[in-house]
Amino acid sequence: MKNKSIIFDSNIWIYFLNEHSELHELAIKTISEYLSNDNIIYITSQIMREVLVILTKKSKTKLLGKPLSIQTAIKQIEYILKFVPVLFETEESNKKLRNLINKYNITGLKIHDANIIAIAETNKIYGILTNNPKDFNYSRKVKIIRFK
Repeated sequence: MKNKSIIFDSNIWIYFLNEHSELHELAIKTISEYLSNDNIIYITSQIMREVLVILTKKSKTKLLGKPLSIQTAIKQIEYILKFVPVLFETEESNKKLRNLINKYNITGLKIHDANIIAIAETNKIYGILTNNPKDFNYSRKVKIIRFK
């Protein structure tokens, strides 16, 4: 895939940052391949918050094991931001979010995923790379790419 703009979902960033994850090496390889093919990888402010929550939360799933300190988690985010720009919510993306919520009757935590789609649509992003494609099954304008 060449010259595409892609948002990487929070799960990809967690695999990338967690050297104990069985998907860590694949995440590193995927990020490297996307960047070397002149793609632009983005993170949204929503995904950035999700990553901070996961990094600092005591997890029963043992996704990370021991939570990181706030300072270490922020350093991890700052590391990502050295090579990945952030897309923020705007008035236009908020309007798209409301439209998605109404059209697809989205409720609860799924609103966070709809927010990512709204930001992607507003910024004319080609796709979202995720290990949870079902979270984005109401996307019609943004390609949902399964992380492999």
